[in-house]
Amino acid sequence: MLGALIPLFDSKTQVKAYSIFAQKYNSYINPSILGTGSLDGSGSVLGIDIVESMGLETVADDKNVFVEVTNVSIFSNIDEQFTDSHEKLVLLFDHNVTPTEMYVNKLKELKASGYKLAIRKLQVKQFEEYKSILSLVDFVLLDHKKIDITKAKIYFQKVYPNVSLVAVNVNTQEDYDVLTKDGGYDLYEGKFFRLPVVNSKEDISPMKA
Repeated sequence: MLGALIPLFDSKTQVKAYSIFAQKYNSYINPSILGTGSLDGSGSVLGIDIVESMGLETVADDKNVFVEVTNVSIFSNIDEQFTDSHEKLVLLFDHNVTPTEMYVNKLKELKASGYKLAIRKLQVKQFEEYKSILSLVDFVLLDHKKIDITKAKIYFQKVYPNVSLVAVNVNTQEDYDVLTKDGGYDLYEGKFFRLPVVNSKEDISPMKA
């Protein structure tokens, strides 16, 4: 298994959360596995497997942990996979979790169980379409290279005041310095700095940017 902890910083360079990047296989060595059911997460969520095996406090102390779920794995029995404190686990999904009754009801169920929710890869033109989902999430991850954060901040403060905005694709220290100076985001995903996750039973190697 390949895994990495990606820190999420605030504007003062304090780590406030972690995002777990997990891969069951090394697709760079074995590209033939891509496109198969081995990575669809239909039975379990790899990031949750890491947190559960190591313990939430070991992985991230008292901080939130973002774990990616797919439009398929979101329907797996997450409660059975994760026995730690729900309020510290942030389930991160993308636009493939659509604003249909099936998904909205599932998100409401997860929210009622104490999990936090986050969405990424939404385009500005989709905000209105996804309002039933945006009203449920705690975090929205935005590609800082593709959005006017000044307008986005005004929009979210007015329509979804409880949502925290996260800048993603912050690939260099220079990007981070500029973004924090300009303001607008609550957190910054620092992919320029990744930490290896080490399990007592197996080493989980870092993915290098």
